[in-house]
Amino acid sequence: MSSRWQVGRRVPLHEDRQQRGARSLVRIAITHRYSARDARLEEFLMTVGAAQYLEPLYKELVKSDEGKARANAIYVKARPRYQPSRPR
Repeated sequence: MSSRWQVGRRVPLHEDRQQRGARSLVRIAITHRYSARDARLEEFLMTVGAAQYLEPLYKELVKSDEGKARANAIYVKARPRYQPSRPR
């Protein structure tokens, strides 16, 4: 295996693990309305483009009226950064 292959495989896997972990923590904060994590939530939604990470968070946010307003405000700013959806 070439070193290029190893480096190319390590980075995405590492980032994927970090994103899954961050998503889990942010989702817990949303569920428990822990507002101290609001900045981290917005940062996550503004920087991660993959729907697999975003969809569960938006679904959790829109369960409350306050969350719907926050989700809409973030989505309007973040939408241009998101990856296009693939048909299912």
